[in-house]
Amino acid sequence: MLPRLLSAAALAAVASAQWASTSTTYAFDSTCSTAYGSTWVAPIPTSYSRTTSTISSVAPVETSTSTVYVTANTTVATPITLYSNVYTTTTLLLDAKTLTVTSTVSSTIATLTTKTTVCADGGPAPTSTATEYTGTYVPVSGQDTVLPSSYETADSCAFTESAILHIFPTTLASNTVTTTIPFSTASPTIWTTETNTQTVTQYKSTLTTTTTSYSYHVDLTTSTVSTACAATPTVTYAAQCAPQNLLAEFDGVGLSLGDLGNRNFTFGGVAGMAAGDPSLCCQLCFDNEGCVASVYWAQSSSCLLGYVGGDEECPVAFEYYAANYTGVPTKARQGNILQVGSGCGRIEYTGVHTS
Repeated sequence: MLPRLLSAAALAAVASAQWASTSTTYAFDSTCSTAYGSTWVAPIPTSYSRTTSTISSVAPVETSTSTVYVTANTTVATPITLYSNVYTTTTLLLDAKTLTVTSTVSSTIATLTTKTTVCADGGPAPTSTATEYTGTYVPVSGQDTVLPSSYETADSCAFTESAILHIFPTTLASNTVTTTIPFSTASPTIWTTETNTQTVTQYKSTLTTTTTSYSYHVDLTTSTVSTACAATPTVTYAAQCAPQNLLAEFDGVGLSLGDLGNRNFTFGGVAGMAAGDPSLCCQLCFDNEGCVASVYWAQSSSCLLGYVGGDEECPVAFEYYAANYTGVPTKARQGNILQVGSGCGRIEYTGVHTS
């Protein structure tokens, strides 16, 4: 029985046919809207709705003919060439080979200290703070230090899915088509021999040398600071940690980390450190000796501090770029939010990437 969703025209077409084949395709559509507000939100909350529908589509009636197969007269077959392979091995004898053994030493590159502040009088911690910024900041070339007048605060997307049932009616024609099948004798076989030679290298002796490589990690510690708690205490950050001075977008496009190829570079951090506050993440980098740069990932509200070890003087810790990918560009201030710290090292901007 055909599905009830068939139209009257579809039922009439199928009724006059001896059989019908079907297939289903799907069509999708989506529309999204964005809400804006005066406060930066990351990640942007997104809501989705979905509707589905089913429709039918009937193709014109096709005619199928019967086929009779007739075998043709014998013909001479084309020869088949087969190959037999012969393998030989030659040995190359050398005096000595050098075997290098590398041992890896894990070394502490820095100690990352986070602070826990308690009120000296034992009272509850304040629920809000006032922030001030000290010092000066020179923007990176091309950096826009003016904050947007509004921010995306929510996205809503509606998705529509349509299932299309395609119906192909078929009738059987009264005429018959004759098809001739060619026939040939067994194919003669021609054998060809191929010779393959491989060389094996052997050494009379082995010399062993030893090298040392270093991997770096960041130790973590927490200090407790007791202070007199005002109703709304004031916290002081470096000027580069002000929201408008953070490296968060170029040309209106959010940032992603690029090459982390420096083998002496490593990140340090603890879960929940500076969650929701990229300026605090930046200040932690200034407060911790040796920190080259802070990386705040807006989509997970996580903060990492970067360090570089080794003997190279102030190397590039990592590269970053504006991720303007075709179809899915990174929204401004929704990717990685960066700033250099007080450590000896640097980060480099490599421009807008489209793929």
